[in-house]
Amino acid sequence: MNKLSQKTATFVERLISMLESPSGRTAFRSIVLVYGLLLGLHCVGRAELPKKILVEKPHYDSPLQAGSEEDTQAIYYSSEFRSFRALSWGAVVGETDQYTGLHTRAYPPFFAIAFFPFAVLWRVSYVGSTLFFVLSYGGSLLTAWCLARWWQSPGQRLRFGLFALIWLVLLPFTSAVLARCETDMLVVTPMAAALLLMVRPRGPAWAGALLGFAASFKVLPGLFGVYFICQRRWRAAAGMVAAGLVCMVLLPVAVWGPRGAWNQHVSWYRHVVVPYHTQGATGFIGHAYRSTNQSLTAAVHRFLTPIAAGKSGDTRQVNIVSLSHRSAQLIAAVLRALIGLGLIVLWVTCRRAEETPAALAASFATVTLGILLLSEVSLGTHHVTLIVPLAVLITRATCLKDEASKRLLWMSAVAVLVYLVGTSLTVRLLSPYLWATCLLLTASVILVLGDARRNVLNGGVRA
Repeated sequence: MNKLSQKTATFVERLISMLESPSGRTAFRSIVLVYGLLLGLHCVGRAELPKKILVEKPHYDSPLQAGSEEDTQAIYYSSEFRSFRALSWGAVVGETDQYTGLHTRAYPPFFAIAFFPFAVLWRVSYVGSTLFFVLSYGGSLLTAWCLARWWQSPGQRLRFGLFALIWLVLLPFTSAVLARCETDMLVVTPMAAALLLMVRPRGPAWAGALLGFAASFKVLPGLFGVYFICQRRWRAAAGMVAAGLVCMVLLPVAVWGPRGAWNQHVSWYRHVVVPYHTQGATGFIGHAYRSTNQSLTAAVHRFLTPIAAGKSGDTRQVNIVSLSHRSAQLIAAVLRALIGLGLIVLWVTCRRAEETPAALAASFATVTLGILLLSEVSLGTHHVTLIVPLAVLITRATCLKDEASKRLLWMSAVAVLVYLVGTSLTVRLLSPYLWATCLLLTASVILVLGDARRNVLNGGVRA
């Protein structure tokens, strides 16, 4: 083990020990409470409080009116919560087609149903947004808890220092998500819970069900379905299919009726799926390759075509050559195909006879990274899923004393550093989150191959 790896492992272990101490526990709990209160006020305030009131007493007959282009009563701060509330209310109540507005969302129809609990009480100020924040912030704690528990047998005492460290590593990602009232915590928390359940004897079906919910909510976690098939995890795959049928068929029929559910899915297919398939992300998203999009596809376009690489109004370019959009699209498609094929080969060839939680966790982590790399739109907030491979690497190195993980732990530290530096709008032009994702994918693949090799040497072969 080189000096950098050893120093990184020693530093992380000391942090865990510090957080395990009575003073460390008190400090951590204080951070959770104080930061949660401040972030909650920011999140709820941006969602509910007008930046400027234009009439004596604003009154709205529908949540679709507040903050819309036609709103002449008040000017609001930017908040995704208000947009999601309007989308959900309009779709469920039947006032609008969620896929024909000015800003088309790629979410499946189930998204509107899942978000409706936060939209239904829109007339009572602060209730829906507060509930959304509490659930998301609580989800960050549950995510850290699950990622700190997967390596332990049921009944074992939680290692508090590890839980606290994972939550602190997650904190910058959580802050980015909740500051804009994004819904990504409602996806990453089921992923973390699924990892915990996958290593339990009776857990795979429930793990699949959680991932089926996540895929119905935001499509791309559907990659776990491919993973389960490649790994022959039939109970998990069955759970995922069952949850998908409930979320994508039964609940829409219950809410909209058979014809209404059919119309919702047809509209999604016509306005999202077809344009995405034929034109890529630009088919339904204006300025799709702006700096906030940290996907592989966006990076290819920013580096290889002469486009404005920043947000709207930012005309800076970072291209090293000037290819056509079509050429860049082809290059990006080839790279995504190679990554997808490589992951499938990895999952098929590295099936193990005597699986350990460590081996399963490393394999599971590659799926979360594949989601970010294969999507044409991986926004900064979507990268909260990086917490899964980060936590797996930290846990294997510090708690399971895995030497391979200790040697790679420096990659985890570098990835977090790159993410933190990448919050700068200028640095973000260079796709820092993409490089962090690739670094963690490299570490995860090395672990998976090492686990498979050790299993072969020990004589384990899956039929």
